[in-house]
Amino acid sequence: MDPNALKVFAPKTGWRLDRPPALSPEGPQYILQGSTDHYVVYYEEQLGGTGADLANTVLWRCENDYQALCAWFSQATPEQPSFDLYLEAGSFGAYHPSCPSGEIHCAVYDGADPGLICLLQVAESVEVLEALTGLWECGFSTGEGLSRVLATELYPDSLDGFASAATWLDSEDRPDFINFTESTDRDYVSLGSATLFLNWLRYQLGYSWEQVISAGALPTLATGYEALAGSTTGISAFQEQLDAYFPPGQLSGLLNDNPFPLITTCRG
Repeated sequence: MDPNALKVFAPKTGWRLDRPPALSPEGPQYILQGSTDHYVVYYEEQLGGTGADLANTVLWRCENDYQALCAWFSQATPEQPSFDLYLEAGSFGAYHPSCPSGEIHCAVYDGADPGLICLLQVAESVEVLEALTGLWECGFSTGEGLSRVLATELYPDSLDGFASAATWLDSEDRPDFINFTESTDRDYVSLGSATLFLNWLRYQLGYSWEQVISAGALPTLATGYEALAGSTTGISAFQEQLDAYFPPGQLSGLLNDNPFPLITTCRG
């Protein structure tokens, strides 16, 4: 397993594994905690009782999360996948080997926030569903953006250090990642643009997540917007509205990925 090829939910400080990828011969050992209709959950042996408790929380919540995701993807996903979820010591975020792979690995950090682990598994589960639609690329800024906003929809209190919107707002030139897609899931500037735009579609313009997902983002988020709105004029409205509320060159102070709705509704 090549760490550089993994599809990741990366922390803001960058992504790296401090040890060999899991399920490699020299990787950690796991204990099977239990299963649901769509998830089999393991925890790393060294986590002990903390790992078992966290795994039980995930087992309790994962099917409800899964049903929410399937409802959002109902118009676009031809089948429902299954997942093997591994809880591991560390602070690397989460990863899976490829977009369609249901082998998901989540770091437990200090073990104090089960919601964070659930947020991570939802984000990676979203990427598997994206692959099934053929309308999103999970390893690009667009697909990573969608995985983040949907995970945050279910676990808003656990986004914390993974928020990306301010990174784009506070960048020097606020580059255009709506008409252009970055072919990585590890750059917080492009991720911030994607999460803001997707939340703008949902909470400023009022499109449902089902509509946004079905519109897709291949090759760009602009393509999806045109499919939704039948025009391209709203993209400039997005930029202008954010410039008005978060003036360029000033720190935004935004702590999450969703400042919407802003006072004036713009529908292009």
